[in-house]
Amino acid sequence: MTSPQRYVVLVGTPCDAAARAHWGAVQSWADEHGWLTTRDIPAAGDVWGAVATEEVLDGMCSPTEAKVIYDVRAAGIPCVSVHRAPAMLASLFLTAAVQPA
Repeated sequence: MTSPQRYVVLVGTPCDAAARAHWGAVQSWADEHGWLTTRDIPAAGDVWGAVATEEVLDGMCSPTEAKVIYDVRAAGIPCVSVHRAPAMLASLFLTAAVQPA
């Protein structure tokens, strides 16, 4: 039996150097831990949360990005800014590492 796939939903396109660096850190973290990144909510699997650019969170986005954010929020999936994401993922990893099996 295989375990369900785990996902991080990415929304937006980072515009500045800091956002691109954090975006890359999220993608690297996901790859290193066997998680997939996606631009939409997957039909099956576990979704840790969504990472969005500041522009998307401020409503300055495409209709497609707005729909993804709407769907993320409607599903109760946590959503963090790209600038907060690396720290949140590190915290998640450390919390999982110290929890008893």
